[in-house]
Amino acid sequence: MNFNGVNYTQTSSTATSLVVTIPASALATAGSFPVTVTNTAGTSSAFTFTVSNPSTAGAFENFETGTKGSYAAGEVTLNSGVWNFSEALLGTSFADRFNGLKSARIRGGGFIAMSFDKPTGAGVVTINAALYGTDAPASFLLEISTNGGTSYTAVSGAPAVLTTTLTPYTFTVNQAGNVRLRISSTNTVAGFNPRISIDDISITNFTAPVLVPTITSFTPSTGGPGTAVTITGTNFTGATAVKIGSFAVTNFTVVSATSITLVVPAGTGSVSGLLTVTTPGGTATSAATFNLVSATLASKALPGLSVFPNPATDRVTVALPKAGAATIAIRDLTGRLVLAPAALAANREVLLPAGLAAGVYLLEVQQNSVTAIRRIQKN
Repeated sequence: MNFNGVNYTQTSSTATSLVVTIPASALATAGSFPVTVTNTAGTSSAFTFTVSNPSTAGAFENFETGTKGSYAAGEVTLNSGVWNFSEALLGTSFADRFNGLKSARIRGGGFIAMSFDKPTGAGVVTINAALYGTDAPASFLLEISTNGGTSYTAVSGAPAVLTTTLTPYTFTVNQAGNVRLRISSTNTVAGFNPRISIDDISITNFTAPVLVPTITSFTPSTGGPGTAVTITGTNFTGATAVKIGSFAVTNFTVVSATSITLVVPAGTGSVSGLLTVTTPGGTATSAATFNLVSATLASKALPGLSVFPNPATDRVTVALPKAGAATIAIRDLTGRLVLAPAALAANREVLLPAGLAAGVYLLEVQQNSVTAIRRIQKN
């Protein structure tokens, strides 16, 4: 026998087969090499022998263990577990395509299937496949079972026709829980060619996709200390932080994947800002601004500030602790703005809005970037 231009003597032979030992040095390089056999009658046509790379590291199943030399239905114990072979065997011939020394060979009507569950699900499945020898075109079908092999669902993405080169094909499955794979030939004529080679199957564990949160709305749009706010959106499960602008809200509850409730805490100053919700999937930001009144009424800001008369009927006078301009605004106890921010008049009087209902309100006074809030009573 001649392998890649070098003659080797057989160690045994029959009329239909011969055994030749080829040294490892001759198989050190991956590639396709010609093989011919010569006897007294002449030399055969060249046949191609493929030297493959070593078996893929980390493969779920590489078919290197186990023995099955016939197409009869039966179970084979492989490295990953027990597989059911029907019209299939473990091939080691020149015409089989493999990484390493073996691959599964499937003919018409045949399949190989896991007889056990993989409990960690399946994320991405990779299958190495090729045509057997010079057989007619064919391909394979990948199916997945989640009920112990009782039924299977086809996974799309297999090639229409395989080539004679062992090629990896990747399928995104994303199936949680117990899974089994079944790989069958697209040649459905039982017991007949063409045949295909299947090798090195890899299955990543299923990982739940990371869902990015979104905020679609919130109510109310303003609020002070103690105000209950509901945020509506998507993918809030596992939320770790909620903010109003730069103000961190610690008293919030994830009601569901689409709803968060919070209570506006006491704080310092008046803040207007976008709402943000942070989850393991990212941070969602509201389109609208929430007006937050988060000042502590007993704040030491602007010591000496006084407001009179209080209670008042139509106006109050603001006595500033020091000279200079100031800005004032009035909100109700939910934080709703009832008097828009404006410069404090020179006479220090603040006219209450006409028609303002009797009750308690929050007067914001800002001077030199310092904000204080005082309660005022409208009679």
